[in-house]
Amino acid sequence: MLGSRIADQGIGWEAAPASGAFEPNSGLRALAEVYAPAWAKQKFVKDFAAAWTNLMDADRFELRK
Repeated sequence: MLGSRIADQGIGWEAAPASGAFEPNSGLRALAEVYAPAWAKQKFVKDFAAAWTNLMDADRFELRK
């Protein structure tokens, strides 16, 4: 997605096509900014596994003390 300045018709800003989808939702945009870079793949996997484990253990009453 490209924007242009009216005065000189130059490029004023650039954004990825998905940026428009995240604009109204700041929480979703923040998550995308954390996990989108290529180097963040391992962080995503680690965080997802922790969240999944938490979710799966939430209804296991024998684990609670």
